[in-house]
Amino acid sequence: MRSVERTVAVALVWAGVASATGYTEESRIMDEEGTRSDSSSADAATTPATVDAIEDGVARLLVGLDPAAVYEVEVDRLPEGVEEGSALRIEGALTDGLRKAHFTLDPAATEARRERVRTKLDQLRGRSD
Repeated sequence: MRSVERTVAVALVWAGVASATGYTEESRIMDEEGTRSDSSSADAATTPATVDAIEDGVARLLVGLDPAAVYEVEVDRLPEGVEEGSALRIEGALTDGLRKAHFTLDPAATEARRERVRTKLDQLRGRSD
């Protein structure tokens, strides 16, 4: 993916989580416990997160649906294969800079988000398949 498209894609993922429209969409796929109902790996003790950016060995995570819930975590603490836009599940306390949290990749949620971004990009470009 070209750099500009990747930047737009990451921005759209962020917009999908933070904007009112995105908040409504994300809320529909969350159940009462705050877990994704469309993810088979989710359970009531986990919190969804998205890798917003990775710079100099530090990942910026957008945690849950609150746009103010941003954490920075060393990349070596995250699962192998994590990249910008990856969906994660966080187990453990969301305190103390996530030092006591455990992270797992959520490939189903990652692909669902990427598909939503592709659809939005196609709509912005005036394409439909």
